Amino acid sequence: MVGPLTPGAAINLADALVAPDLLRRYLTNWQEVVAYFVRSVEADAAADATEETATLRDRLLSYPGVRESLATPSAETVAAPILPMRFAKGQVSLELFTTLTILGMPQDATLQEMRIESFFPMNDETRQVFRRWAVPGAATVHKHRS
Repeated sequence: MVGPLTPGAAINLADALVAPDLLRRYLTNWQEVVAYFVRSVEADAAADATEETATLRDRLLSYPGVRESLATPSAETVAAPILPMRFAKGQVSLELFTTLTILGMPQDATLQEMRIESFFPMNDETRQVFRRWAVPGAATVHKHRS
């Protein structure tokens, strides 16, 4: 949705979704998404108290509109067992949901913090877009300028 990225560029998904200059402008349900990501980082910061997590939390909270959005949670955010993410850019609409898997046991130091977040299409239209994008060279057909 944001175009080609520099190979090897480190992207933090929370930053990409919450900051005003990457994916946020394409998220039609940004308020729900920002609440999910900020709350999960706040929970991590409270649980492990690492400087890196606290820095991420503070950075997310400093983006324009984040604190105001958190002050008025939507009913969808409170009631949903999954996080739906709805993107729209030009003629492309994507609907995804995310799941989080945590591996390991507290006594297993090597796996204690292993988390895998996966994204799945919520409808056939999104599934078809991903299939087209998976074909080498097909993604260039969907270039849009903002």
